[in-house]
Amino acid sequence: PIFEHVDNKHLNIQQNEDDMRWEFIHKKEVYYYAESDAEFPPSAGWSKTKKGDLPNPGVRLDTMALDEVKDNFFEDDPYKFSPFLIMKYKFEKVKSEPLGFDLQTIDLHQSFVAVKSIKPDSQAESFGIEPGDILVSANEKDLSKMKSIDEVSSAIEQVIKGLDETDKQISITFAREKKTYKVLICQRAGSKVVNGKYSIQGKENDALMFANNGNINFKIMRIYVNEDEDEAIWALREVNISPKKYPKIKGRGSKDKGSETESESDSDDSDENHRDYYIVLASAKDQVPPECSWE
Repeated sequence: PIFEHVDNKHLNIQQNEDDMRWEFIHKKEVYYYAESDAEFPPSAGWSKTKKGDLPNPGVRLDTMALDEVKDNFFEDDPYKFSPFLIMKYKFEKVKSEPLGFDLQTIDLHQSFVAVKSIKPDSQAESFGIEPGDILVSANEKDLSKMKSIDEVSSAIEQVIKGLDETDKQISITFAREKKTYKVLICQRAGSKVVNGKYSIQGKENDALMFANNGNINFKIMRIYVNEDEDEAIWALREVNISPKKYPKIKGRGSKDKGSETESESDSDDSDENHRDYYIVLASAKDQVPPECSWE
């Protein structure tokens, strides 16, 4: 199916069957894409092209029959929010060249057969397959419920042997366990430029530091910590500011050098190539910033 935006007929979500992915397309230009050959677009796992200038989208289908996918744990179905990323690759020359990976069994909520290691310069390496990726299917053969390496290896061999002389490729589907990261949402901040989704970028002062998905120069970070006093200060800060962007402004207060007005303090931030939009006092024990009391 092709989904058309109700207010903009030039904006569609449609499937690219050649590349086995779903795409957000505006006037024939691809802005976002998600690797999936499912019948409907996935809820998550979207990436942006050079045209995409906003955080990656999420998709939700409001009406969909679910009974057909209840027994398939690896179905890339938006309602199930599967903990696995589904990946499908076409292996060529399978009758004369190895696939390029070894197998192992892993225990998650149940036992699965997964990739153990990748052979250098192989097709598997070129696809970006990683150790731990679970084997889901080979062509139409379901591998996800097989519990032993021998069973999966034999099933793949039978699929390859069943190919006719002109067909030298098979499609193997893998499932990769998704990693979970803390995400912060800044909204109704009073300054639209700082609104949006912030994801973990690293650490600052032994606490998590978050960067805006749309502009990594906007960060939520701990700028001060005193464990003895159990105090910390968090800031929503813009970094890498050009001095020309916020020129130094002299305050209207006393001319005494020891006196500093608010505007002089802001200009000091500019001298350090950053600007703090909001700050908040928190406990030194907190690894993430508080939700309220920002000033």
